[in-house]
Amino acid sequence: MRLSLSLCVAILVACGAEGALAEGGAGQPHDSAAHLARGRALLAEEARQARILGISELLIAAEAGRADAMFDLGWAHEEGRGVAQDFAGAALWYERAAAQGHGAAMNNLGWLHAQGAGVVKDLPRAVALYRAGAEAGEPGAMGNLGWMLEYGIGTAQDLDAAARWYRRAAEAGDTQAMLNLGNLYLTGNGVEADGATALAWFRKARGAGRIEALSYIGEVYEKAPEMRDPRRAAWVYVRALQAGDSWPGRRMAQEWDHETAMEVQRILRDQGHYEGPIDGTMGGGSRRAMQDLLAASAQARAGRR
Repeated sequence: MRLSLSLCVAILVACGAEGALAEGGAGQPHDSAAHLARGRALLAEEARQARILGISELLIAAEAGRADAMFDLGWAHEEGRGVAQDFAGAALWYERAAAQGHGAAMNNLGWLHAQGAGVVKDLPRAVALYRAGAEAGEPGAMGNLGWMLEYGIGTAQDLDAAARWYRRAAEAGDTQAMLNLGNLYLTGNGVEADGATALAWFRKARGAGRIEALSYIGEVYEKAPEMRDPRRAAWVYVRALQAGDSWPGRRMAQEWDHETAMEVQRILRDQGHYEGPIDGTMGGGSRRAMQDLLAASAQARAGRR
């Protein structure tokens, strides 16, 4: 159920906080910025009552016409924070914010349409919303539009356009777009293959905190002809596992370069995780060794906290 304004106000009064409904007493104008700030602070609390009060503060700001408060209410309904999770309610708030040009709301509403969450699944509509958000300057929407264009989802496939939108998103700091753009350079899809440029984007994503960027870096040394270095690729994959990225352990056996696989087996053997043959065949024993390393590293990180 979508939490209505009247219901939130009733809850607020029941909590003994009716004085928060107006600034400076009866007849005084609402300070929507203050309500927005209080709402965000309360919604970040762990206590249920604080979150309910946070929703009420955001409702006041939203009814005063603030698109950012409408967006926050959409997010709260989508995540089930301060209210019961309600994708349809989230869509309504995102719609209101998007109507005022809020780029992030356009992006999130596009995601709901792409998933069919709370709204009818409509991939062309999702593309249109991502495009509107991208043109409004929202990096996440740029990246999502790039994804739809890369794979031809809800629109005609256009790798050139995908690369352009990924670049705009990546330059604006979107880390997923950095990985996606780097992968285009690694594979030569939509751009001329360039291992060095791929590596630069993957390293930038890693510097921004994306652990899985390590596996992408490993792929550069495994697959890019001009940068091929099986030993280095293997060490990066091991570092990825140690950092908590499970991707190397989930790869199909046939996806591994033979020399790189042998180097990974040697490292795992030297670290005491693998006792099988160094044959470049990433079968059950090699995968179990990688899972053991992943688990041991996770335990070590937990012990350091």
